[in-house]
Amino acid sequence: MGLFGKIKSSVSDTIREKRISDDFHSAKKLILLDLSEIQLKKLCSVNGCGPRNVKFDIADMDLKKKRLTKDDFAGSLASKLSSEDLLRQLPNDARKKLEYQISELNRKWKLGDYAERLIPEQNQAQSSSETQPIVQVESDNFVADDKFNHIINAICDYRPPRRFDEEKDYEITLYSHLQLAFPKVSMANQYKLGDTRCDIKLDNFAIEIKKSPSDQELRRLQEQISRYSKYPNFRKIIVVIFDADRQSTSNFCNTIKQTNVIDRVTVIADYRVVMEDGKLK
Repeated sequence: MGLFGKIKSSVSDTIREKRISDDFHSAKKLILLDLSEIQLKKLCSVNGCGPRNVKFDIADMDLKKKRLTKDDFAGSLASKLSSEDLLRQLPNDARKKLEYQISELNRKWKLGDYAERLIPEQNQAQSSSETQPIVQVESDNFVADDKFNHIINAICDYRPPRRFDEEKDYEITLYSHLQLAFPKVSMANQYKLGDTRCDIKLDNFAIEIKKSPSDQELRRLQEQISRYSKYPNFRKIIVVIFDADRQSTSNFCNTIKQTNVIDRVTVIADYRVVMEDGKLK
């Protein structure tokens, strides 16, 4: 390899390393932003990321008047702690989400033993325009129907790192998968709706997750869906079933077809759409 080839290879390696580091930083920051403000500030305090340690963009000239946000603290902490250090300090659910995101990044970049390179927070704003997100989906770049199709495809593409015994683990890792796919779309885990909660709220879509549900659990789910339908801000309700029983799932879909929410419910069973817009697939 000649000198030009060596220079080109070195530049290519540097760009790749930068993009990997940016992806890891973004993954950590997403997880940290999901924490409560109290949890986040406690982590910052323990790790020396108080108000005086948070880095600002050079454009923020009047720092005395700048009010620190969760984004400021999360970005600073994501820059200071490696993924390994952060995993040791996160609450259990957040730790599982980050573990899943790390495994997805390792798969994306075909990494073996990767020594994460931390990037100072002030460099992140500059680098964000140079790198590509894991899945190029922006909240304003497509119309509502396209958004729905992107969400359905992302859910069907999800594969858990292993077969879980607990429904909660599917919920946590699917949420983390969707965070990577839709980094700029509003999301919430265990979103409260009156006297009930939906497992995942993604923009104006409600996602309900079930593992090996019994007929009785599916009947309760039907009642839950009816309550969701009272909230007009939800365009669609997506039911995701893992380890599905074929007959029970079919009965559930046929029951939904008899309700007035049929056009708002999509059912995905074991990574495949089985009902959409009242039509069985």
